[in-house]
Amino acid sequence: AAYVLCNLYCRDPEQIDGRILEWLAASADYGSRSALGGLLLNICHAEEGVTPRVEHPMFWQPLWAHNRLDVCDLQAARAFYSGQTTLEDPGAMAALNDLLASEALRSSLAERDDIRSIDDIGDAEKFKFKMLITGFYQLGQDPEGAFTGVDDVLLASPHLRDLMRLIFSHPLWSVAEMGASILAELGKEGPEKKAIVREFFSDGNWRVRFGAVETAYLSVGADGIGLFDEAVSKLFDDPNARVRALCAENLIAYLLERPVQRRARLLEAPEYGQIMACWVADGDCWVLEHIFRLFKWDDREGGDCSAMFLGKGRSNLLEGLPINNWRNLGRETFLRHIEQRKRDQMAAAGVTRAS
Repeated sequence: AAYVLCNLYCRDPEQIDGRILEWLAASADYGSRSALGGLLLNICHAEEGVTPRVEHPMFWQPLWAHNRLDVCDLQAARAFYSGQTTLEDPGAMAALNDLLASEALRSSLAERDDIRSIDDIGDAEKFKFKMLITGFYQLGQDPEGAFTGVDDVLLASPHLRDLMRLIFSHPLWSVAEMGASILAELGKEGPEKKAIVREFFSDGNWRVRFGAVETAYLSVGADGIGLFDEAVSKLFDDPNARVRALCAENLIAYLLERPVQRRARLLEAPEYGQIMACWVADGDCWVLEHIFRLFKWDDREGGDCSAMFLGKGRSNLLEGLPINNWRNLGRETFLRHIEQRKRDQMAAAGVTRAS
């Protein structure tokens, strides 16, 4: 509901109710704060640094690395539009460096002769393709519309690698997700497209790695699980919480689509065992939510995969949960439990922000 509301607000910012924004900021689970972060970031780029006012400290002093990325991105976006090139906060400075690098790439692409020469009098599809570059920061207003009809031009471009790196580096995931769906389709055209995705697994910008993981997952139908297996094997313990979590979300979605016995055999394989053990011990909310999803649905279907991993060392955020009865444990209960555990731990340590 929070994401639906924020999407509506993005389309019509005049309808924004500040009281609801504060309510989202004070939510007892991370998802509503994440939806709010996406809304503020979208408006910030559409309005060149201006955002609705939100004051609640639960948003600005996040518990989770997952939410802290939004705060850093907002600080970076404001600095970007005001012409600042340095920020005191290391996380915000890293986000600003990524944004400045993306802008350098965007400017370089916009000045290439074959792109600069496209005008609105010629081919409408090519002009729409050009707008992906010239209107880059406003793409979050309507990502689906922005990408509709540009597939063929994108495929034919000699700048495909740089274009996809730019799209994946967009501050808003909704834009990169559209790019991932296109590149996954392009991957069916031949190994050279898959080579681009593999290259992005090692990119220094976490957003580009994030987009590459999604592309590899969307390629599963055409490619078997080969490329996606490579992505997860390389990035399941990525230092960025969102990259790890997307690996978890997509691999667990794949596993839950397999019959129980097939799932059990996969999870018993050493490589998957190592991955799951890492995620069970993770300290961030989105990773743990997908571990919860796996355990809950596997339990409902008569499996017992949680017993395989919980004895090998688990996140202390899971302590106090009824782990022998996953099927009856509600998502809200789970999220509020780990939220309170995290809050208690940070209070005890005298910490007010996620690292």
